[in-house]
Amino acid sequence: MPGKSQQQGEAELPIDFTPDGVGHYPCDLTLKASDDVRLYRIECTVIPSGSVAELRFTTPAHTPVKQNVPVVNQTADKWLLKADITGSGFTGPRSMTAHAQSTSFYPLTFTPAFESTNKGQLKLMNTADGMEHTFSLVGVGEKPLALEHLVLHCTANQRKTVSIRVPNVTNQRLQYHVSSDLPIITGAKTISVLSLQEETFDVALLSRRRGDYSGALCFVADGKPFIEVDSDGDEVGGPAPPPTPDLEGYTVWYSLEVHVLPAPCIASIPVSCAYRSATEVDIPITNPGSSELTLQVALQGDELHGANELVVSPSSTEQYRLTYQPLSVGIKSGSVIFFSEKVGEFWYDLQLDGMTAEPVTLSPMQCELGRSSTQTVSLANPTGDPLLLEIQSPNTHNYSLNTKSPLVVPPKSTEDVLLSFTPSALGRDRHVAEIVFVSEKLGTLSYNVSGSGLMPRREEPLLQICAALGLTGTTVIPFTNPADLSVMATVRLTAESDASSWSLLLKTASDIALSPHSTLYIPINFKPSVMKAERGRCSVEICCANGEAWNAVDGTPVYKLHFHYPIDGIPEYTLPCTLKKQPKVVCVANSRVEEVFEAPLCAAEPG
Repeated sequence: MPGKSQQQGEAELPIDFTPDGVGHYPCDLTLKASDDVRLYRIECTVIPSGSVAELRFTTPAHTPVKQNVPVVNQTADKWLLKADITGSGFTGPRSMTAHAQSTSFYPLTFTPAFESTNKGQLKLMNTADGMEHTFSLVGVGEKPLALEHLVLHCTANQRKTVSIRVPNVTNQRLQYHVSSDLPIITGAKTISVLSLQEETFDVALLSRRRGDYSGALCFVADGKPFIEVDSDGDEVGGPAPPPTPDLEGYTVWYSLEVHVLPAPCIASIPVSCAYRSATEVDIPITNPGSSELTLQVALQGDELHGANELVVSPSSTEQYRLTYQPLSVGIKSGSVIFFSEKVGEFWYDLQLDGMTAEPVTLSPMQCELGRSSTQTVSLANPTGDPLLLEIQSPNTHNYSLNTKSPLVVPPKSTEDVLLSFTPSALGRDRHVAEIVFVSEKLGTLSYNVSGSGLMPRREEPLLQICAALGLTGTTVIPFTNPADLSVMATVRLTAESDASSWSLLLKTASDIALSPHSTLYIPINFKPSVMKAERGRCSVEICCANGEAWNAVDGTPVYKLHFHYPIDGIPEYTLPCTLKKQPKVVCVANSRVEEVFEAPLCAAEPG
């Protein structure tokens, strides 16, 4: 290998190295002489030429966003990487370790100070071999989010001051212009904040009426440098720096939620009323001013009703009238609120007492003894929940309902219940009752009902007995004693024409003792001898067992009551099958045929 002699016993040995690719190349070099041997160890590491990738960040101003930058180490050695970051808003650790045969991540954070597009660069250099990983950075700062959501509380017609911090994260003193979309917020028009500092800004809350409000409080920089002057109007600290266009429109803001509570009430007014009734309340309103006062009126409470406006003449007093109509029983709260831009809001508290409903008197009922009459009872549910009603009716002999207890009435609806009246005496005696519906929400709903028992005059519904000619047909008439006392009954059977066709199958037909509401079963036979319908009548006569008189509606004493059951006897005749051949009609489809058949009318009366 050629060499070049140098002074002081040194020589240069040129070596050519041509790698095939990226990697680590070790080499041993041996130099021999007659009296000397030297060994050199040479190691060469081939690194890639380097690449540049672009990373983009988009986030609202003041809101950090992080990306994990991958670093792939395919070698057998771990890497110690030093980080070099340029560009406004980009931050990350100064170094990281990339482990062998794995992918490691470098955490890079972008936090824009205001709305702008920032560019920068990230270099990760391997301290072992000098290899660099370069990334181009682009960060877009969008319109900032609210620094904080503030929930504020105040009282109507009372001023309240709240302090709010205003930061300045820039390198220049800023003067903010203050604005808000809430008219109930007032304060200074501007505020100055030093670089990288924060100041407190006082806002005043004053609302003329209660309610919930939402909006924003914005601080917008104008980009002009703040100039401080002394008492003579001269600038302090030398000439002002030039304007900073990048800071123009720089904004910080807060989202606001303001809850305005009502001021103490003028007075508390107790109001009581029974359910299913209504009462009126008059509230005097005075206008001491010299101009007409128009007040908006709001009622809080579903059971309150009234006008939504009241006009009061100058130096006068008007009465505001509201109606309270309870929908349930119990103690509740309500209010009537008056408002105008002149005087603000004032209100009255209402202590509402829904009391148990007054009893309802139903229409008097009348019915013949032994029969029933009906009327409808409407039960309303004004609430938004199903209504459960327990039914209490002590007089079940005379009154009954076509429903079972408990009765469920759907929300915001009316249920019609049928009330039946069955008298047990003549007149109104013992026919007065109270029917009660009980619920937790509506309390006790009472209905007073009365009825009168009338003399039985109408005949009972027509009965029929069918019997083959010469044979006997039987029916049974159940007669129930309608009275609350014992009676003596007499049964009579009559016929319009042929009495021999009818017979009464009772051992005794007179002086039959019947206890209250007991039933006598009356069997009746019908045996026709000719093919002719017969009309019969079964009459039941009852009188008080103790001999006392019945009291009629008009006060006239009545000793006997009569109940009549009309009966139709229908004879039947069946032609024996052996007398003639069964009738048969044969006809072709879509044709017509006529045949004559003879049917003898046996036992039929002439004419």
